[in-house]
Amino acid sequence: MRLEVAAGLSAAAIVWITLTLVGLVRAAEPVPLPKTGQCPSGYASEADYCVPMRRDAPIAVPKTGQCPSGFVQSGDYCSEMRRLPWGARAK
Repeated sequence: MRLEVAAGLSAAAIVWITLTLVGLVRAAEPVPLPKTGQCPSGYASEADYCVPMRRDAPIAVPKTGQCPSGFVQSGDYCSEMRRLPWGARAK
């Protein structure tokens, strides 16, 4: 009986953790930004917004002062630095 309860709790915990991780990954997707000047690389100008051109476009935030660690200036925004996959070389 105890093993059945423990197995049920473990399965529920695994489902909860999986759903939480999926939510975190989806939250990291780029979103349209209010346009405050030149759009960052990977974004297109549409009306008053900079819209990501691809789902894997780098995350960008409006530039106010210096860009945070892990970000570089791109247009009038700070854009997430992308690391090359392990073993890949820059062109």
